[in-house]
Formats: sequence, C-alpha cells, structure tokens
Amino acid sequence: MDLMIWVVTIALVGLVGYAIYSDPPSSGCLSADAARARDEKLKRQVKSAPPPQSPAEPESAASQSPPVDEPLAVAGEGLSDVLRNPMTGETTGVPSSYRFAKRWIKEAMVTEGLLDKVYVSSELDSATSEKVKAAIKDFRRLAKYRG
Repeated sequence: MDLMIWVVTIALVGLVGYAIYSDPPSSGCLSADAARARDEKLKRQVKSAPPPQSPAEPESAASQSPPVDEPLAVAGEGLSDVLRNPMTGETTGVPSSYRFAKRWIKEAMVTEGLLDKVYVSSELDSATSEKVKAAIKDFRRLAKYRG
C-alpha cells in the first residue's frame, strides 16, 4: 500500500513538472500589446463591414416608416451605457450612483473639471449629490470615455 502511494505521488510530481516546463508561461492578465492587438482587430472588423447600399428607387417620405431605434437614440442622445478607461481599456457600465462608481471614473470626472474633488461617502449631502448626478450625466457624453 505504501509503495502505491509513493508511485502515485512521484507520477503526479512528474506530471506537474512536465506541465511547467512544456507549456509557455502565462501572466493571466491582458498586457498592453494584447489590448492594442484586440483594438486593432475590432477596428479592422468595423472597416471591413460592407457600406449600406442605397435603394435603387427612393421611396416617398410618406411611405417611409421611422427606424425602430430612432426614439431611443433621440431620448438618450449622446449618452453612452458603457464607459471605457482610455488608459487601461477597462470597460464598465455607467454607475447608478456616485458611491458605486469605480475609482478611475471619479478621478476622470475631477480631471475633466466636472467635479472639484473626489468625494467620500460622508461628504455626499443632498446638494453635493445633485452636483454629482449632473457630473455623471455630463461624463457619459464625453467621447473620450465612451465604450
């Protein structure tokens, strides 16, 4: 019985050693080169999409129906639902409140001049909360941070 335990243990150690030396190392995170390559790939996909073709015969304005997405585009004009950190490429949804905003969003709002400083939870009274909500709404409109 002891001999079988030793054989299995040695086999497992050998398997782990083989896996370590035969596989290339992986950092487990997205490097700057990989992020740049991913962005370039997405740009190529967007550029390779075929341009919309105009109809051979234009229809009258009365018979054309408005696109389904048009009311949504008008209602949320210039607002993005996804924010992207231009430094790291990290994307996140628009926070519902300032308390749930990520640190980079808070710092970017200060950098862009939308807020005076990064507020802590104890500083958020009703007047400051309204100011912060307006800043978040304005921050969503900035093209630099759109996802």
